[in-house]
Amino acid sequence: MIRKRTQLFYQFGMALLFAVVGALSLVTYEQLLNRPAVVPPFDIASRTALNEDQDIEHLRQQAKFYFELGRELKGARYSDTDTLVHDFRYLCFLLCAIFTVGGAMAVATDRGGKG
Repeated sequence: MIRKRTQLFYQFGMALLFAVVGALSLVTYEQLLNRPAVVPPFDIASRTALNEDQDIEHLRQQAKFYFELGRELKGARYSDTDTLVHDFRYLCFLLCAIFTVGGAMAVATDRGGKG
């Protein structure tokens, strides 16, 4: 037989566990997003081709194209990972609320039986 005290420890313990996991996802994930980007080095052949090319307008168009492409890829990567972590965080806090309500209901039924 499960006692009321055991049920309350379970309900509020699980609520606390999910609250801690959700809070830790807030703290740790923000540091992952704010990490500095690693700039890849150019190889020697690409650098010599850039130095030898005389058409500046052609180089400017290529640089603009790759700059826009990089910005779109970076935005897509962050929006994709951000929604996944946001959904996980939402689930943790939702489960915390459910277990808290369950614990509050157990407390209410316990008090109602004694009175």
